[in-house]
Parts: sequence; C-alpha cells; structure tokens
Amino acid sequence: MAESSLWTYLKKNMQGYGHWIRVENAVEIGTPDVNGCCKQNGYSFEVWIELKSRPAWPKRASTPVTLPHFTDEQKQWLIDRHRAGGAAFLFARVAREYFLFTPARAYMIETLPREEWYKVSTFHSKNRVDWEQFRRALWRLN
Repeated sequence: MAESSLWTYLKKNMQGYGHWIRVENAVEIGTPDVNGCCKQNGYSFEVWIELKSRPAWPKRASTPVTLPHFTDEQKQWLIDRHRAGGAAFLFARVAREYFLFTPARAYMIETLPREEWYKVSTFHSKNRVDWEQFRRALWRLN
C-alpha cells in the first residue's frame, strides 16, 4: 500500500470524525501529509499526520527498519509542532501492520529493528486498523 492508498484508507475510516484533508505543500518543506480537525467530548482537536509505507519488513530481524522518503525535514517538522504544543504523528504501514508514533519516537525509529517498533509505538494494529483504538490514541495524546 502506497502513501496515497494509506491516505484513502485513513480518510474513509475517519470520515464522520471531523474534517480531514490531504496536504500538498511545495512551499514549506516537511509539512505532513494530512491535517485533521474534530471535536471530541466537547473539545476541538487538530492533528497533523505524516504518512509512510513500505511493502515488507527487512529480512534480518536485527536490521533497522527504514521508511522510504522519510526526510529530516519531515521529522523536524513533527518535533517543532509538538514543541509548540500541537499534535503531530507518524502513521506508518509495514507489510500488513500499522503503527502510530509520537514525534520523538518517529525521529528515532529508523535506527530500530522490527521488535523495537512494537515497544515504542503509541498504536499498533495488524492486518487492518482498529479505527476506534486509533482515534483513542490520537485523542489521548492531545
């Protein structure tokens, strides 16, 4: 599943939970792929999400899991938004597994092997996303 497919999957399943848009920004390098805004328990919530996808895990269990085109500018954007008090995440798919990472964890995950991804992710789902759990992970971390 390419990033565009991951966006379609997210948009379809978050529909009805606020306003979600795909961001194409050639002006500000590093801007995340998705911006969402919704209300939860009477509070407004805005979130930025960077999407990344790779088709398979590395063959060796000890090999760090890298993400295609996950740039230093994208990592820094997530960190800067978080430091400013905003909600920002990396939503990654590897093979048929889905992960959500906070900015600090997203910044370092490409140094970690597969087993460590499970330990540091905020959300993990296999085969298909449990969207209720995904939403809870976003709301809880605001």
